[in-house]
Amino acid sequence: MEILSPKVEWMTEDRIRVEIFCDGHYYGVLYYERAKRGFNLKPIMGGWVCVDAKIQEALYKTYSNLEPKILLEWGMSQVRSLAESTPYTILPHTTELPSQGD
Repeated sequence: MEILSPKVEWMTEDRIRVEIFCDGHYYGVLYYERAKRGFNLKPIMGGWVCVDAKIQEALYKTYSNLEPKILLEWGMSQVRSLAESTPYTILPHTTELPSQGD
């Protein structure tokens, strides 16, 4: 899907967020999680499941041929691309504590 441009990023080890932009405008976000045993009622696509979506109606009005299924498949391709190319890593967070006086 060439009309959309994503911003894809890890949220946690098991969650990825796909923000949706088109012509520089923000249209929404798709949230994906790694499939778990309890996800038996949701379609599992490649080990990831879309668990939430916040899409502005303006996207569907502007692009009337865009269907939710197509958008989810596009999001899944973005998730797979990130998951395969950039493994999640936890960056070390070090904070210097103020020294206590003697």
